[in-house]
Amino acid sequence: MLQNYQFNIEIYQHNPLNLKYLSAWVITYLIYLPWVFIGNLGLKSYGEWAQKKFEQDMDELESGE
Repeated sequence: MLQNYQFNIEIYQHNPLNLKYLSAWVITYLIYLPWVFIGNLGLKSYGEWAQKKFEQDMDELESGE
């Protein structure tokens, strides 16, 4: 681990525009972006379903009285 740190100290401390550093950010976002998109779609569809169910329940309560 020490050798890795010594080898990459220029990247970690001195040059934020290094190609290795920037490519790690790009790869990370490319990996996680589809999962974030899928999660947002799931939450959106769950919210729409919950809203419809809530409206149906409120209509049932109003018609029962």
